[in-house]
Amino acid sequence: MKKIICLIAIFLIAGSVGAAYVYWNGGGVDADWHTAANWEGGISPTSADQPYFRYTAAKAATITSDVLIDYDQRISLVNEAAVITHTAGSLGNSSASYVLWIFGGTYNLNGGTIAINGDIDLQGNLDSTLNVTSGSLTPQSNSGIILGDINGDNVVKKMSISGGTVTISGTGDIILNGEAGTQ
Repeated sequence: MKKIICLIAIFLIAGSVGAAYVYWNGGGVDADWHTAANWEGGISPTSADQPYFRYTAAKAATITSDVLIDYDQRISLVNEAAVITHTAGSLGNSSASYVLWIFGGTYNLNGGTIAINGDIDLQGNLDSTLNVTSGSLTPQSNSGIILGDINGDNVVKKMSISGGTVTISGTGDIILNGEAGTQ
């Protein structure tokens, strides 16, 4: 049993080596994801980094061209006031396994593509929204969309689909926990 636990720990550590959290600060002249000044340290995240929108970064971000994420990474949106608006390009790498975490804030898919090999999670104790008005949202490899348990908190977890396409294949699904809902 100890050997199995050690092997699991080694795999978890090895999977995260080289990955760094890169924090959005919105300090650039525009809200573009690829503008280096919008990220702490003045360096845009690489495909191996983990972009993170935390409580102190309430400014909006826009995605207008490809944003690639490598294996076992995640994009974390953890701020009720934060908004990511995706109008063009692809978020993700369909061969990589990663998660889009929306623990607070809003992700607007208004064009472009989200094709990820991992779940899209709306969880945590903050208001979270995923809006799909155009474009393509495709969790792949039996992944799904999870509108998480609100743990008794008075928060909103919402997915709104008014256009575009949402495709979930294989054993993937949409999971509604607690008082979360869709429109």
